[in-house]
Amino acid sequence: MPVVFRRHFQHDLAAGFDWYEEQRSGLGEEFLSAVELTIKRIELYPEMFASVHGDVRRAIVSRFAFTVFYLVEPQRVVVLRMILLFTDFGASDLYVGQVKAVLAERAPRVPVIDLLHDAPAFNVKTSAYLLAALARTGSGGASGQSFPCDYIPL
Repeated sequence: MPVVFRRHFQHDLAAGFDWYEEQRSGLGEEFLSAVELTIKRIELYPEMFASVHGDVRRAIVSRFAFTVFYLVEPQRVVVLRMILLFTDFGASDLYVGQVKAVLAERAPRVPVIDLLHDAPAFNVKTSAYLLAALARTGSGGASGQSFPCDYIPL
């Protein structure tokens, strides 16, 4: 089944390539190869990966903190972007709701996944550890690390 990409997916791949290449020369190419293999699996077996948000499916890229989210339509597969929320706002405050309201207004067709809202306040080191742990489980990226999501000014 043909796979089509939402327009910013290539930006996500470029950002991922750059980030991995900064870690080690050649790792960016390995990253792109792993993503290409994942896309090929989606193309051949679109129903094989789990649904995680309505009809949105998730394919975790082996070895890398990068996840491909997609929809299976009757004639094609559409690779999406996602917005993943990881905050220290707390789950009982109104800030998460305010952020989600703005996201719904400014990016109405982009699914929003709540990863965590009780990260330790102002504790970057612990939050980085938690985010990395989520990325290893495949929960951390619509397109992976911290690079994938667009910044939407509030």
